[in-house]
Amino acid sequence: MSRLLEAWTLTKPLSALHHAVSYQHIVACLEPRAKQELSNALPHFLRELLKCTIERVEK
Repeated sequence: MSRLLEAWTLTKPLSALHHAVSYQHIVACLEPRAKQELSNALPHFLRELLKCTIERVEK
């Protein structure tokens, strides 16, 4: 279990980056009305990426 947690710790920033890039492309292709529904996705995943990065630096 400890190896699984270690793997997640290492891959969590990559996961957040993947989601941020994916949602950026998804939102770019949507109609203006639909964009509002997902407009918070990119900032959310970028905050997660920063949070993961800060946690790794502090360790």
